[in-house]
Amino acid sequence: GHITSVLEYIQLSDYLISASQGEGLPNVVLEAMSSGLPCILSDIPPHLEILNGSNSGLTFENNNSKDLKEKIIQINKFDYNLISKASRDHINKYFSDKKMSLKYQHFYEDILKSK
Repeated sequence: GHITSVLEYIQLSDYLISASQGEGLPNVVLEAMSSGLPCILSDIPPHLEILNGSNSGLTFENNNSKDLKEKIIQINKFDYNLISKASRDHINKYFSDKKMSLKYQHFYEDILKSK
């Protein structure tokens, strides 16, 4: 259901697991990672885009519970403080509000230039 504060749940969690089969830009993943919550994400394109080039989480083969179980075991072997910091740093570097605004501005400028 609808909740007003996702942060409470993020702070109570050790990891975020998203088994989505389809997303746009999944805000819950961005919110979790910006709070330092490492993620285990299905291998859909938006999740792969978010984790691209980072050491801040793992992906598993969508609809493969065995692979998900292996990734849960694997992530628990990581240094939690390092992966948590990597999550925050990655979101700040690539998905902050300023970065996203600039990406959209460039996208729209490119559209206008192509006409």
